Amino acid sequence: MVSLGKKFLVYGICTMLGSPFMVTPSTVFAAPVKNSTEITIYEGGTIYTMQETVSEVSRNIAPKKAEVVVVEGDKIVYVGDKAGASAYNTRGKIKFVNLNGNVMLPGFVDSHSHFPSAVAIQSIDVNPTPISEPGIDTLKALQDKLLAKAKERGYKEKNINWIQAFGYDDTMLDILAHPSQEQLSEGELGNYNVHIIHISGHMAVTNTKALKKLFDEKYIQGALTTVLQKQARISPTNKAVSAKLVNSGGQ
Repeated sequence: MVSLGKKFLVYGICTMLGSPFMVTPSTVFAAPVKNSTEITIYEGGTIYTMQETVSEVSRNIAPKKAEVVVVEGDKIVYVGDKAGASAYNTRGKIKFVNLNGNVMLPGFVDSHSHFPSAVAIQSIDVNPTPISEPGIDTLKALQDKLLAKAKERGYKEKNINWIQAFGYDDTMLDILAHPSQEQLSEGELGNYNVHIIHISGHMAVTNTKALKKLFDEKYIQGALTTVLQKQARISPTNKAVSAKLVNSGGQ
């Protein structure tokens, strides 16, 4: 058994195959069995297939996983459960790779993907016409949709006080400008922390309540403390550093 010490094992050879995980949860991918002496079987870890649809992700469906990945030569020939992999481990020279509880992911083909921007999936769509139908082409339409979605999703009942949106385009709005913090604070919007990201993904506008929250020293200190505490739990060697940063205000 070969032990891998990496926390994240990304099998990059998958990038050559265009991520072939598109069948079923039990047998995600299976190629015809060949007589080969170069078989490698990865097991013993959390293997994410990443075959969820955008709709499933938005509904917080549990990530789909596999038990085994079988590589024949330089190609992935099977991704699925252990039972289905039995056809590959009965002949030739076989090498078992124990993931030791670590995570295995398909290779990332698009090197420009903004991984942290996955939050946009949960954001309210405020793209202009014709990207969205109906699109957000006026300031009022923007304000109305933010409130309508907050109500539809039950933010008040769930005690969610942040409204996150993505896709507004200042050049397509009737005001031909970025919404101001005051405009995003009008009426009931003033009861929420509002943060909307520009269609370019490189800037955002925030209302008055959110600005006060984001620049409040106690809020920042609390958020920093939470992050550092999580880091300390993940890596015990960070505990001393985390304690020092928390006590010094993160400086």
